Amino acid sequence: MTYDYSNVPSYVAPTEGNMEQAATQIANWIRSKGNGADVRESMAQAVQLFGDVAAQFIKQSDGLKGQFNSAIANANSDTEVQAARTSTTTGNSFGTLGLRLDAIDTEQTSHDASIKNGLVDKSTNQDVDGVKNFLQLPIINSGRSLLPASDSGWLDDGITFLNGATTNNSTGRGFKYRIITLGALKLVLLDGIVILTPTNLQNGYVDGGNFIQLPSSAKLQIYETIALKEWGAGVIAGARTNDGSVLQIGDVSSRIDTTVNQTAIFNDILFAGGDVND
Repeated sequence: MTYDYSNVPSYVAPTEGNMEQAATQIANWIRSKGNGADVRESMAQAVQLFGDVAAQFIKQSDGLKGQFNSAIANANSDTEVQAARTSTTTGNSFGTLGLRLDAIDTEQTSHDASIKNGLVDKSTNQDVDGVKNFLQLPIINSGRSLLPASDSGWLDDGITFLNGATTNNSTGRGFKYRIITLGALKLVLLDGIVILTPTNLQNGYVDGGNFIQLPSSAKLQIYETIALKEWGAGVIAGARTNDGSVLQIGDVSSRIDTTVNQTAIFNDILFAGGDVND
């Protein structure tokens, strides 16, 4: 897969006619952008688009209620009442005007409940962690929304440290992972620190260089080189193995002493298994 390292353009609110195009564009950015900052900006724009779509829906439903009240107040045209039984936006028809308004109220009540229950948090910026509010929706594909989405939150279950490698929770950055899905796109976020042993550092792309095994749910699909920042100075090149769940050391900077334990820092977003081809 070829990555795009150009910057994500500033967000532009969609019109009623280009919502689907805007959603597709943002989804493509999430799949293809090479820089982590651009991936996070794309995800933030996805949440912003969802909010704009919701706002337009509320505006449309309020307008329909206004038309109904006006028709009742000036009930002097049977033709106008009959015409109001069909939505010019969706094309759906109802046997009576009352049935159409009941359907609008039902959908509005469901939307209001989602906001009230905190599925969409309007009080905060929908940036990196704010995206979680949006991703917690299990399925939001109603024809007006974006993509089915989920977020596992930060986890440390099922991690196996290999060849003496460990993590250090006393620093407040014990190693953890997070699985995020947006439609067909699945991402694994890795964060924290790992203490690498001389066995890891000196053996490279062999069993002795293996230092972490992730659970099957966090399996990585495509080959990724991971630039691990060493705690003091220098960079350690790491990668996943072919099974997609084991991480191992690659090349080690000459500035790093491979005869003692070294602490590497993780802050990576990688493609997960089952959704992205090699």
